[in-house]
Amino acid sequence: MMKNRTRLFFIVSAMAAFCLLALSCRKDESGVDISGEWHLVSTGELSMESIDVYVSFGKGTFVLYQKLGEGRYYVYSGTYSLSGSLLSGSYSDGTSWGSDYDIALDPGGELLTMTARNGSGEVSTYERKAVPEEVLDNTLTVKSFAGPSPVPFL
Repeated sequence: MMKNRTRLFFIVSAMAAFCLLALSCRKDESGVDISGEWHLVSTGELSMESIDVYVSFGKGTFVLYQKLGEGRYYVYSGTYSLSGSLLSGSYSDGTSWGSDYDIALDPGGELLTMTARNGSGEVSTYERKAVPEEVLDNTLTVKSFAGPSPVPFL
């Protein structure tokens, strides 16, 4: 049970980070624009019942809001880069995301699909959606993901 929760937390953290990175990117030479706010709607075979992740991508920076189970949202931030459809990033403490991601936007630009390149086969889908005030009001900022805070999704 604990191993599954740890794996779930890692996957959710990786996805959130990926989303954050994707959102912070500006339109590059490939025409991909992931800037804005995104909400995780699916991630592989994991149940979304105990996972809630939002990510906001700015000009090379991201903010990830992640809640696993009950309690508050943990907030992680950092930088990202987008080269073509390859999204990479690191947290504010210098730790790299758990994976780089191949990204794709649907034709309307409302769905962002992130596929981990670390061999895990994880695919996460985010919908373009503003981070709700209830989330922003219920956060705990994390300067580093080492220690008692959950491992970030990305």
